Amino acid sequence: LGCFFTPQSLVPGFAYSASGRYFPPDFVLHQEYLDYIEQLPFTDNPEIFGMHDNANIAYERQETQTLLRTIVEVQPRMSRTAGQCTP
Repeated sequence: LGCFFTPQSLVPGFAYSASGRYFPPDFVLHQEYLDYIEQLPFTDNPEIFGMHDNANIAYERQETQTLLRTIVEVQPRMSRTAGQCTP
């Protein structure tokens, strides 16, 4: 939180990330704030947290593995008894 709540964040042109996408808005109109919020990505990029893009790849890989493991776990189990399959 130290990088978000600093006196530097009040300086015009300050950005929280190298891309400049994340910055403390200083608008006049309510609609300008809404437009700024609407242009932000739906999911935050690692850059806003000071992390490398590979952090996002690792996170997505972990989420995919969790999803696939859950799908396999909820699949009905089939067993054979006397030549018939039963769920």
